[in-house]
Amino acid sequence: MTRLGLAIVGLALAGCAPVAINPGLVTDSPDFMVEASPATGKRAPSVEGYVYNKRPLLATRVRLRIEALDAAGAVVATAVRPLDRDIPIGDRVYFDMPVPAAAPAYRVTVDYVFWRSGAGGSGP
Repeated sequence: MTRLGLAIVGLALAGCAPVAINPGLVTDSPDFMVEASPATGKRAPSVEGYVYNKRPLLATRVRLRIEALDAAGAVVATAVRPLDRDIPIGDRVYFDMPVPAAAPAYRVTVDYVFWRSGAGGSGP
């Protein structure tokens, strides 16, 4: 094979390699699963994702803890922010929130929840 052929094959293989830029984090607990990743295209740094309710109860007054992580995974800043709506039984809710500090990665967990029986609803 010629050098040109090898170069073309090498470029083709490099283009197929998976690239992870700011990969999202998944936090799982018995009550919730949170998928979060840095948001792009915003003026200020933010994190976006979904909170999944795994319990057979309505989750209300939910507050999310957002932790900014350095390259080694250590927490460098933390903020607690309210979610703007309830999470119905077995459902998910989208969020997009400002972060406490710009960082390579973020971890989002549920900091507080009030459980209520009922089929659903939205709002505080």
